[in-house]
Amino acid sequence: MSIRGGACWSATYSKQYGADRWKLLLNALAEVPTQLAFVAPHISYSAVRYLLRKPRFVPCLIPNCFSYDAGRKVPETDSKCAGGESAESVTPDPRVQLPFDQNMSENVAIVEDEHVAAEAMAKTYFLDGASALAGFILGARPGEVVLDMCAAPGGKSLIILSMLTQAKVPACVFGNHSMLSEADSVENDDETAGLLVCNDISRDRLARLQNTLNKFLPPYSTAGQRLQFSCADICKGGPFGTPKAHAERQLKMLLIASKLLKKDGILLYSTCALSELENDAVIEKFLKKTARNIKVLPLFDGEWPAEVKLLEGKGSGLCKTTEHSDSSIMFFVEKLKYGYAMLPDVSRFGPMYFCRMQITGH
Repeated sequence: MSIRGGACWSATYSKQYGADRWKLLLNALAEVPTQLAFVAPHISYSAVRYLLRKPRFVPCLIPNCFSYDAGRKVPETDSKCAGGESAESVTPDPRVQLPFDQNMSENVAIVEDEHVAAEAMAKTYFLDGASALAGFILGARPGEVVLDMCAAPGGKSLIILSMLTQAKVPACVFGNHSMLSEADSVENDDETAGLLVCNDISRDRLARLQNTLNKFLPPYSTAGQRLQFSCADICKGGPFGTPKAHAERQLKMLLIASKLLKKDGILLYSTCALSELENDAVIEKFLKKTARNIKVLPLFDGEWPAEVKLLEGKGSGLCKTTEHSDSSIMFFVEKLKYGYAMLPDVSRFGPMYFCRMQITGH
């Protein structure tokens, strides 16, 4: 007797991850996802200060992205704003040239303003931290040409664009957190900006991105919306087919991408799939078909960022849930045979699978 629907789905992943791990992972998947906030580089100083103060955003590893620090207290001052509430002081970063109307000798007092709040909301895009990390891992640099083969566009596209243009939000110092990147800013001209090409478009995401991007060229005005499907649809062969069908399609895309890239070009394969058929199994088939022309790379060249912790896999190939006491670590990734996984029962983000590769020849 065959198992149908949700029972089939649960049985499949229970076998893959182990019964105990799957229970924890399933519960984590049901929780409200943790997100990062991408802030548009062309946002005003006032709106940035509002975000730092009111929602208590804290800059993180990824360009123009902020995490939400619920435990951070907003310092009080003796100054009063128009509404009678305490205004907050923000010290401009001395390394940054401020607009001409800023008071350079004193702290800048923030006063509540509904227009500033509206701008802050309109120019903030929320995305899963795993998606943000995927865009960051690609390591796009000014002057390069990037093809995103699975973009609506969305959060990853914003991260890639930020790295291509080196555009940053207005920099200032708030408490112990500096928003100024150590990397030197690059002028946004045609010679250095690079090019990002996206192969898909969603009406919903386009509407959300309109206030975030300065320029955007949609391919067609008749672009359709993405279909929504349930877990049970996966087992029934729903609108997007089974994991096996996904894997076959993704392998074809990888083979095409490998032929488009220059020698030494970087190919990042990432999915939000739970099935190993769509993750390491795809990479294994891809490596066999491309002979010795592909080299699998670590997520980062050289020393890993302090905010990213590598966890070695155990048992079924994925590490077990552990307690993490180091609050400075934001991303926990698990090493698999070829790639890496970020799953919400261990990390705050995901699910996401990454495999970073380099083209060594054709």
